[in-house]
Amino acid sequence: MARWMRRVCGVLLCIVPVVVWAQPPAVDLAPYLRQPQFQRVKISPDGDYYAVITALEDRTALAVVRASDNVPTAKVIGKRDSVVEDFWWANDERIVVSLASKRGSRDQPSSIGELHAVNADGSHPRLLASPYGARGPLDTTVQLLLEPSVYLFDTLPGDSRKVLVSAVPQTSDPNVRVERLDIYTGRRDLVAMVPVRRATFLADAQGRVRFASGANADNVQKLFYRDDDDSPWRQIDATASTARNAYALGFSDDGRVAYLQVEQPDGPDAIVFWDPVTDRYTELLRDAKVDPYGILYALDGRTPIGASFMTDRVRNRFFDNAHPTARLYRSLEPAFDGDAIRITSTSGDGRLALVSLWSDRNSGDYFLFDTVAKTGSRIFAQREWLHPADMLASREVSFAARDGRQIHGYLTVPRARPARCRWSSCRMAGRSGYSTSGPTTRTARCSQPPAMRCCA
Repeated sequence: MARWMRRVCGVLLCIVPVVVWAQPPAVDLAPYLRQPQFQRVKISPDGDYYAVITALEDRTALAVVRASDNVPTAKVIGKRDSVVEDFWWANDERIVVSLASKRGSRDQPSSIGELHAVNADGSHPRLLASPYGARGPLDTTVQLLLEPSVYLFDTLPGDSRKVLVSAVPQTSDPNVRVERLDIYTGRRDLVAMVPVRRATFLADAQGRVRFASGANADNVQKLFYRDDDDSPWRQIDATASTARNAYALGFSDDGRVAYLQVEQPDGPDAIVFWDPVTDRYTELLRDAKVDPYGILYALDGRTPIGASFMTDRVRNRFFDNAHPTARLYRSLEPAFDGDAIRITSTSGDGRLALVSLWSDRNSGDYFLFDTVAKTGSRIFAQREWLHPADMLASREVSFAARDGRQIHGYLTVPRARPARCRWSSCRMAGRSGYSTSGPTTRTARCSQPPAMRCCA
């Protein structure tokens, strides 16, 4: 039996040669594991300040920086393992911040519905709303004392003191209320109730809540619409007559028609133009392979003008290429060598635009662009220590799955360099000129593993 096993092992050594790759040099992972120094940036309406999310050791914080000299003037910091979920300039001087929590450094943050506010100069900080109340977190066994979670969804440009929020009770199937929140006192007043639970909302430029999206106990997503504050809610046909979901994106400048993202029976979502009077849907944008990656808005931050699609890279497409903001995007794109471009915020007069740039090699830069003088300068970098020239490029790939569907993805390959490889020889005489006296180790430069070539 032992002699038979030795013979089998000898044959296996010939059929499956041992391939040993030379160990690559050690890579310092520390620069890649560091949290981004700056994560999101927005400019104040008067253009005098930047609000930026910055990473600390065990949490993220919101810092306000004076634009003229980059001096920090205010901050909002939560407890350990808290993160800044989002933030809004409610007027020239005051910023509202939403905090979330997470259990570990790589955990997905969990929204808790807690709002803070502070003036740009650091004055008048205030906890506006929290499920734990103004006293801070309560004992988790006292669930009945929890207040509603509060989420901001519109800053009401015509009102410098109030914002629109959704108040979500701490129940398993909450009936959400639309309320108007005073950003200085924290007082909330009821604005509207909606015919669907677990709802989110969209208001028009006049602050009228006209879309509500949510799901009842049947867990079927529904989209409702109304013409104004006094009109009844009605369900959108795109969701009432089919199993498709539809998502409200915004309104036209005059508020008469709306933009929706609608799921299709087959393939990616479409962005459509919807007329509430005629109930007519007109398809505006749809990609053959991917859903919209992000919605692009005019400089007012409210009117949809197009969408980004991530294919071979992030590409921006517009409903009307003659739109002033579309022309601004097109004028910026050639200057940044294929980076994804997104205008994150603007000053109230539209002159100063904060532009976010990123790509497979650029981890994120923020430029301030003067739309009148046509000049720009970089003001923040997410990871200053990572230079794009040192990063590896990715490329789009696709392949057919067993069911015939195309799978799309991205591939990053090591920088091309000669690899040193070793492989053991066969233990059989007369094959490929190798000797039977013992394994012979060869070292060679090769572009691919020499597997299965030992007995060629």
